[in-house]
Formats: sequence, structure tokens, C-alpha cells
Amino acid sequence: MNVGLQVFEEYRREGENRHVLYTKNCIYKDIVRENPLVCAVCVGLVSGILKRFGLKVQWVKNVERAKLLSHKREEERPEYIVYRDASVKLPECKLVIEKLVCEQ
Repeated sequence: MNVGLQVFEEYRREGENRHVLYTKNCIYKDIVRENPLVCAVCVGLVSGILKRFGLKVQWVKNVERAKLLSHKREEERPEYIVYRDASVKLPECKLVIEKLVCEQ
């Protein structure tokens, strides 16, 4: 099975710390319906690209899981997290790149 790369139609900034990649029609929608783990490929790819550009990035399943990263020592913490917004239903897809903010 040949699978291409997802192209996002829209980029927008939401507030100071949140960046969004959005598409109305995910090319993986049929595969994801069968196996939701496929979303990790796209999220991991975006994370990997950002890491390659020198950013401290960690992909997470959701925002709640990101809170666990705040317990890491400061030098081990990522600066940004990447996740798929689960409130957006297929065939739409919304990837979020967000600055990790830890409460003191």
C-alpha cells in the first residue's frame, strides 16, 4: 500500500504559545478509522522535523499527558509538545504544536 505525506491546508497561530496545522481531508482517514495508532506517524513526523531543526520537542497523546512532562528536571523537559486535537473528528485533522508551560 502506497501512502503519501499529509499536506495541511492551513497554518494558524492561536495565542502566544500555540501553532495549528489543519486539513479538512486527512489522507489517512480510512486507515485511521481502522487503526487510530496511525495518527502517531503524522504526529511523530512533525515532531521529528522540529527536532531536526534544533527545537526541544516531545510528541504526546494529548494535553493531559503533557502535564507529566512538567515533573521532569528542567533541562530534560521539552520546550514544545506536538499532539493531534482529538476534538476534531475525521476526515478533518488538527495538529497542535504548543509551548510547554509548567505551573510552578
